[in-house]
Order: sequence, then C-alpha cells, then structure tokens
Amino acid sequence: MTPPPQAPAQAPQTTAPHETAPRAAPPKTAPFSVMAKPVGSLCNMHCGYCYYINKNAAERPMSDALLERFTRQYIAAHPGPVVPFTWHGGEPTLAGLDFYRRALALQKKYLPEGTTCWNNLQTNGLHFSDEWCDFLAANRFDVGLSIDGAAQIHDRCRKDTAGGETYDRVAANIKRLKAHGVRPDLLCTVTSWAAKEPLEVYRALRAFDTGWVQFIPIVVPSIAAAGQRDGAAAGAAAKEAAIAEGSAAKEAAAGSVTEESVMAE
Repeated sequence: MTPPPQAPAQAPQTTAPHETAPRAAPPKTAPFSVMAKPVGSLCNMHCGYCYYINKNAAERPMSDALLERFTRQYIAAHPGPVVPFTWHGGEPTLAGLDFYRRALALQKKYLPEGTTCWNNLQTNGLHFSDEWCDFLAANRFDVGLSIDGAAQIHDRCRKDTAGGETYDRVAANIKRLKAHGVRPDLLCTVTSWAAKEPLEVYRALRAFDTGWVQFIPIVVPSIAAAGQRDGAAAGAAAKEAAIAEGSAAKEAAAGSVTEESVMAE
C-alpha cells in the first residue's frame, strides 16, 4: 500500500515577529449563475399573472459601463470552465441586438484562457426578426420561450401592451427560430384554465417539436379559499402534464408516440 504523502517541511519564517504574514488567496467558489435583466421590468407584453405588472416600468436599459463592469466582475468571480450568462426580463430583446453584440465582445475580452461562456435568452417570443434569429443561431444562444400551450388559453392571459392577442405571433416566431436552426425550450405556465385542458395544452406544445417543454405552476397568494383551490389545481395539472410528458418521451424513444397513447396515460 502506498504510504500517505508526507507534509512538507515547515518553511522558515520570512517576516519579523511584529509583521503580519500576507493573506492567502481566497478559495475559488462553487459554480453559480447570475440572471441579468438588461431592461429591468420593461416589457412589450402585459400578462395577467406577471409579478411585474403593477411595478414602475420607468427603468432605463443597462448602460455600456454597467454591462462591462458586470461582465468583468462576474467572469472574475466565476470558477469556470463555463460561465453562464442568462438574459431575462421584463423582455430582454428590448435591449436590442447591438446590446448583445457588445455583451459578446466583452465576454471575449475578459474570458481567461480555457474558459467559455454560455448565453441563454429568456423571451416572450413576440419580437423576433430574421436578423435576430441569425444572430442567436450564429452565436449558439440557448433560447427559452414562453407560450401557454393552446391559443385560447395563451391569449387569455398573455396580451400585448395594447390588450391584443399574441399567440399567433409567438407561434410564428417559434417556427422562424426553428427555420434558422434554433430550437427554443418552451415554457408553459399552468393556470387554473390550463389545468382544465392538460392534454390540449400538452399536444399544442408538442406539435411545435422543439424538443423540450417546462411547466411552471402559477400559484397566487390566496386570501380566499378560491385562491387556494386555484393553486392546488395548478399544482395537480403540472404533475399530470409532467407524467404525460415523461410517458410520451419514453414512447418517442421507441418511435411509437400517438395521441391515443398519450390519452391512455
């Protein structure tokens, strides 16, 4: 058996008795992630369940100086080897493409050798052009896109700032992203309305064929019993949808997913 390594001999004292030895460098931290909101709560939608809906939306976009300071300090503090940048909101596309071009340039400027960045954009999917899609694809952004399943359920809560419906525009932009080689992760909230139509919601999401769906229960702090019932229904529907998703995924691996098989679950 190999003996344990011996402790190194104690180094001779190099400071006078009255002097303080220099501090050792602090240990590297565990990997962590920071969610950056380049436009704060500013948004081009007015969703009924949004926690920002009644907040002051007078924020200004993140300045170039703040973006550089954030990027430099975040990379310096992160142990790597992959530094995740998550861009959230509000609606982060309102910062504009030039903002993200500057963000990528700063990441390259401050990344040490052997370290890379991963960029994720969480969006409502309302504001995408071919130029946006080209940029996201070329720079390998992951995209999380919010859509509440079927049109009539989505449009009940997810309105634009003029009160108009948004489903058709968001659905078209999912297809636009896919045409450019970007397969967004779909995020669907589970409201009391969605809870009544779990299979319809699931099938509508699955029809986009993006490869990944997340369900997020909307739990409203309840004062009355009705609010408590809504929260319970949302949680139950999320569980049911997750079970259906898992069962369908197993069948997909075997190449035999059908509507009837999902219903049987």
